[in-house]
Amino acid sequence: MSWLAELVTRNSPDPRVRLELGAEIVNIVSETRLPNDSKILNDFCDLIVQWMSASNFKVSLLATQIASRSIDVSGDLISPYIVDRLRHFVERLGASKANVRDATVDLLNDLSQTNNASPQVVLEKLIGELGHRQYMVKIGAMQVIKDIIDENRQLVEAQTKKLIPSLCKLMADANSDVREMAASTLVTCCVNYGGDNVCHQIAANQRLPSAKLQLIKDRYRRAQNSAPVTNVSNHINQIPSTSRHSLPSTTPRRPMARASYNKCTFFPTILTKI
Repeated sequence: MSWLAELVTRNSPDPRVRLELGAEIVNIVSETRLPNDSKILNDFCDLIVQWMSASNFKVSLLATQIASRSIDVSGDLISPYIVDRLRHFVERLGASKANVRDATVDLLNDLSQTNNASPQVVLEKLIGELGHRQYMVKIGAMQVIKDIIDENRQLVEAQTKKLIPSLCKLMADANSDVREMAASTLVTCCVNYGGDNVCHQIAANQRLPSAKLQLIKDRYRRAQNSAPVTNVSNHINQIPSTSRHSLPSTTPRRPMARASYNKCTFFPTILTKI
């Protein structure tokens, strides 16, 4: 039995056991490549997904960290298995805890840069999640999409053309934060692919009312001039927000979330607070 299979067999529904086992897994996968065994890797990724969906947010956060560390060291091996389960990871973009959401954004960005999970593949998957029922999932997905476009402009141009109709539709979403992020993502498309081209494509297909299209043009010009961008909610007729949380209109990508989890201090702390 491989070392990874032995760790997986020690899984338990007890949160304390999971946190102790998870700390051990993180330390090992941070320094050791995963075994190239499809059955073991499938079982390992199933464990990660199971923990990510746990009601204990510390277990969920730990699962995200395990996946991130595994991608760092063994991305070529584990990325296809994570892509197959990507919907479960996307669900964590709607977690109630901000640090879980932030860690998931970083994980998805890391995944898009691995050898066997290209930015095109991850972007295609995220476009399919923009109709999600949970507003925070849509916002988180658009944040990752913005990051991918900024970092891989030439590689994802074809996917971005498919993305624009979905963003235009989200400009009429019932939630103001979703509308704001959709506008911000459209501006990112304009910055990377030319505002005139993007706006012409939108106008030619009548995807936005003229007032909203003009707003995107104005924000694009401000972005070009590095001037402060006016919040879209000041210009679009508001529909009362259904948000349960007060979210910023746009969430700048933070430094890698896992960097804040010092493995010498994080796990002992969370073990005492269950």
